[in-house]
Amino acid sequence: NPSVIKIVENKIIALNCGESYVNFVATDGSLYVEKYLVSVENILVDQIAFCEQSVELDVNQSYIPQFSISPVYALCDLSFDIDFDQSISFDSAGNYTLNLVDNLTNKSCQMNFVVKDVVVISYQLHFNNSFLTEYNATYTNDTLTLTGKDTTIIYFDYSIVKSDNSSYTGSILSNTEITGEDLECDVQTNSNTVILSTSYKGSFDLILSLVDNPAVTYTLHIVIE
Repeated sequence: NPSVIKIVENKIIALNCGESYVNFVATDGSLYVEKYLVSVENILVDQIAFCEQSVELDVNQSYIPQFSISPVYALCDLSFDIDFDQSISFDSAGNYTLNLVDNLTNKSCQMNFVVKDVVVISYQLHFNNSFLTEYNATYTNDTLTLTGKDTTIIYFDYSIVKSDNSSYTGSILSNTEITGEDLECDVQTNSNTVILSTSYKGSFDLILSLVDNPAVTYTLHIVIE
């Protein structure tokens, strides 16, 4: 019955629901024939589920929902209540739900999203006025310029500010970067104070970073004349 099945390269391909016989004929000259009955049925989805039921995202963070159907070869007609191609994102904080429905069986599942505003972490530096006066120093646009002595000691307090007004209790790391020359200096951090001692004259960068999130950095450009 060619309306039910077809055979391509010795493979039986189902076309429509129904029954059809397939004859297998021996090629050794005996003309032996075996007849098999092939039944084609519509197997509908029995279970549908998202791989994750709850996901936390930041605002505008992309996420690709993954789901499974059982049996995997089941006939289904899937629809979502939110349109997306390969990924999904939300432009404002809040709680959201994505529903997936099989329109043939009405089987459904859902995924919950908790979307949070991105918390921006920034550094604030505080230089003592007596230090600025002693070294005839200025601090503008993340650049500290001062007239050095034989040994220059730079010290300042810092605070970590979060955009959601929550407190930051972690610690920081510090290092120095200079290109083309050797720089000898000693950087110490104690509580929320940084002390840098150097006899170097020139310019270099002092880089602060969070211990628990090294990607959050602050660069202080220092010029010692």
